Amino acid sequence: MQTYLDVAHYSNEGRLAGTMSHLPQEDRAKLPVFADFYLAKGLVHADPPDHTRIRRLILKWGFTPGQVETLRPRIEGIVAQLIDRVEADGQMEVIEDLAFVLPVTVRCDLLGVPHSDGLIFRGLADRLLGLLGRNRPSLELLLAAQEAILELREYLAVQSKRLEDGTSDEDGLLGRMFAAQQTSDALSEDELVNTIGTLLIAGHETTTSLVGNGLYTLLRHPEQWQALKDDPALIPGAIEEILGFESPLTRQPRLLKGDVELGGRQLRAGETVFQMINAANRDPTHFDDPETFDIERPSSRNLAFGQAFTSASERPSPASRRRSSSRRSSSACRASASSTSGPTGSSASRRCAS
Repeated sequence: MQTYLDVAHYSNEGRLAGTMSHLPQEDRAKLPVFADFYLAKGLVHADPPDHTRIRRLILKWGFTPGQVETLRPRIEGIVAQLIDRVEADGQMEVIEDLAFVLPVTVRCDLLGVPHSDGLIFRGLADRLLGLLGRNRPSLELLLAAQEAILELREYLAVQSKRLEDGTSDEDGLLGRMFAAQQTSDALSEDELVNTIGTLLIAGHETTTSLVGNGLYTLLRHPEQWQALKDDPALIPGAIEEILGFESPLTRQPRLLKGDVELGGRQLRAGETVFQMINAANRDPTHFDDPETFDIERPSSRNLAFGQAFTSASERPSPASRRRSSSRRSSSACRASASSTSGPTGSSASRRCAS
């Protein structure tokens, strides 16, 4: 079974709305906001041509890879500040002191909102992501996600007023998205909320897990860690290898586009299935020696962030952040805690000693 190729048979549209299908009707009736939110089309909840249209607009509003790349000096400065803050202690709690703070800070800068809003994003992300990777999420988890959606709408209403009275950055991505609603580039209200929700939390958990997983994987392969310290030019390839070898996302729900036979079992159109991303990234028909961690592996397209048309706007950003943090984290590190696993991936909590 060619797990790498099989993922093309699936759809993003309405995939998370199906996570409540196992509940009794009386419980599903308690989740109208949740259902509407995830049935709406958005950046990661649509297939072409709708995905192409929404992605094109986001790129137009200032999220091209080149524009994200211009953030590199700012990102490197944030990393330097975070590491300088703990340098006197000789150690750091990597997840809380670096891996969480870095992507949230960068996300606030991109959107043009105060850094203090990062704590709001964390609360929203924790609840919106809490149901992912679960075959049958509980009603409590789904209600928590619905509450987060309601808070997201309230937050966007506040941001709209901030932009109107000049207390928020109208040149940030969020400001440009709101301004575009008065033009021919307008998204529907549901598309706007869904897409902004993705932008608020995208790169949050994934980047946090990427930093944690990357450090953990390098610690498990000291010869690769030493090679990276000796030659920082290997960093871009090391990032791709970490993404493929220990993906921040281990599985994702998708809807089948049509009837298909998978591994000898007949599956029907409309059924929800889980893509096992780490399995796809270890498909031996696509990757040579996939069980070996090799930061000098010739470039291969991993599926850590999905197919080419998904997550195109966010992919350069985690890589840029990871390159920046890698350059400042090349001192020898020792693990002081076991890795922790969540529903969407695993993060290693580590102390780093100079």
